Amino acid sequence: GTELANDHGCLAVEFYQSFSRYNEPLRAFLAEVKAGRLLNDSCPVTAWQAGHVIGEENTRGQIMPSKRRSQEKIDAICAAVMAFSGVMAGLDKQPVTRRADFYETNSLEVLNW
Repeated sequence: GTELANDHGCLAVEFYQSFSRYNEPLRAFLAEVKAGRLLNDSCPVTAWQAGHVIGEENTRGQIMPSKRRSQEKIDAICAAVMAFSGVMAGLDKQPVTRRADFYETNSLEVLNW
């Protein structure tokens, strides 16, 4: 995918909403949750969204969270699985160069009206 370093020095990677992209990280994510190694720190919003995730399986046996079948918001869980995918791929270990903030490279001019 296209990798970009944003203004905060974070790595951004494309994550396609597809069975093939979600399958492996979602299975690993679920295994970590079941083993008690991934916790939500009692966040009520995350717990609420986790309770509304409905999985979908394709004919190849691949799984992904289904926004179509889930009646409520599940974005926090989808984002967590996407981030987990990046950790699995080692993206959390890649150095990222942070771009200088505008105010670090430019002087501030005060206008008197």
